[in-house]
Amino acid sequence: MPGQVVSHDPQKNCVSVQPVLKRKYESNDEVVKLPVINNVPVVFPRAGNAYISLPISAGDVVQLLFSERSIDLWKAKGGVVDPDDPRKFHLSDAVAIPGGYPLCDPVDVSTTDIRIHNDIGQVSVLPTGKFQLKNTQSGNEVLDLVYRFCDAVKNGQVICGGVPGTWDPETISTMSNILAKLATLKV
Repeated sequence: MPGQVVSHDPQKNCVSVQPVLKRKYESNDEVVKLPVINNVPVVFPRAGNAYISLPISAGDVVQLLFSERSIDLWKAKGGVVDPDDPRKFHLSDAVAIPGGYPLCDPVDVSTTDIRIHNDIGQVSVLPTGKFQLKNTQSGNEVLDLVYRFCDAVKNGQVICGGVPGTWDPETISTMSNILAKLATLKV
């Protein structure tokens, strides 16, 4: 079920979450707000020491998954453990996955690119193997700026400790190699 972050402890990688769906009892049609769930582990994509993390703040939406068995010992010790508790799908056995916002709050997705976006910064990996490192507020693309700077240095438009247009062949060759490599990366 979806939940809203009340607080985040980045050192423990846990959140306190308010479930946003209320519980309705069939016996008397009573509708009650579920309690805040504390000490909920946040699940980020991870394998070994490689992971992708996201900044989490109060008010963010997460998806709560409720484990079939108690995860208390697993949270404390890790590894393979005996749940040592008969409870099933209990609120205290939740993990939180960031995301899952309602349809009224969509994100700008690409049908072809992998995107990492945060406020005004965006990294895109295109299926061609090229990259974009972009400041969306200014419109500046980092690899394009580096490419244009290197091109200007190579062509003597930028003076770097010499007289314009007097680059030695080794410097021109080096800058040409850098430009060729950058051209394979930038859009």
